[in-house]
Amino acid sequence: MKVYPDLEKLKEPKLKIEYNSFKKNEESLKQKDKIHPFNNKVEILIPTSKEIDFNIENDTTYYVSNIPLGEFLTYDFVNKYIKNEEFIAFSFKQRIDNDDVFAITDGKLYMNLTKDTYTSLGLVGKSSAIPINKQNRFVIEINLNENSYKPEGKLYEHVQWCMQHTLNKKFQFLIYSSKELENEDLSDIKKYNIKNENTTFKNILIPSLKHITQPTKLSPIWCSHATDIFEWLGMLACQSKRVLGDYRVEPYYSVYKPPTPFKPGDVQSISYTGFIPSSFIRSIIKELRQIIIKERLPWASIILWGFSDSPITWNKKEHGYLMNGENDAAYLIFGTEDQPTPEITADRYLLYQTISALDIY
Repeated sequence: MKVYPDLEKLKEPKLKIEYNSFKKNEESLKQKDKIHPFNNKVEILIPTSKEIDFNIENDTTYYVSNIPLGEFLTYDFVNKYIKNEEFIAFSFKQRIDNDDVFAITDGKLYMNLTKDTYTSLGLVGKSSAIPINKQNRFVIEINLNENSYKPEGKLYEHVQWCMQHTLNKKFQFLIYSSKELENEDLSDIKKYNIKNENTTFKNILIPSLKHITQPTKLSPIWCSHATDIFEWLGMLACQSKRVLGDYRVEPYYSVYKPPTPFKPGDVQSISYTGFIPSSFIRSIIKELRQIIIKERLPWASIILWGFSDSPITWNKKEHGYLMNGENDAAYLIFGTEDQPTPEITADRYLLYQTISALDIY
């Protein structure tokens, strides 16, 4: 019996790069594979020394609850919150490679279970699609929006029995609901607000984007330039000294340099941390495009951090962790850098999606 996973069966982690237009693809932000249903952190990077007034009207409240999964699955709760509202929940303390992990989004329950839990639970699912997990992890999906999910229905009654008799221990959940949760609907809820921080990064070596705007085709050279910009955005988000204009380091320690050509300037950082729904991200993109147009900015970026132990990744496909659990993304929206004409539309963008070695996507 093998103790360690067969690494030969694994794919390499991937970075997917998409060049697109908001106008051309008007439904792009509504497609399920473009934005995770729940995110841990969002950082907005704006290349300007001017203080930007960034207003998001979305609700910033989320909840933490230590409850059995079954409290979400009662007929009254599903009808009040899950069926007709934006509702997401995630068991954030569980580890996707070792524990039982749960998520609810778009009216569906996603369960990624250990073999022991699956065999004792009594609900029908399927083996993990991840090659190294086929024998020891199982996936169950239940559509809570189905009309048959109601008292006296076969599925409903079976789920209720399993929640009461076999899967009745408590888990810690992050919860967002567009309809305010009432204390009597869940046995234990605590309310939090998404945390907002604003920072100015001074004297940053900001690269030109001329190599990646309006490509005639996505050639290997273009992809290399686009990847370099993604790496630079990551260095900036990590507040690395390597992107500072006045920082000097011996090549023995680091050979990194920002993509050329570059020039020094300031970058405004606006970040949000908590349990962030996709509707919040869509509002950020809409507001940022308006700011790019109003301030005539060369570009702006949105970096999204998903949860590394989420049971689902892009397009609701199965997610795994193993060595890194990458589950992140970034939008790079072009402004004057892309359109030297008087009219700026902030229409074209790059979307970067990181894909873990275990992701089925």
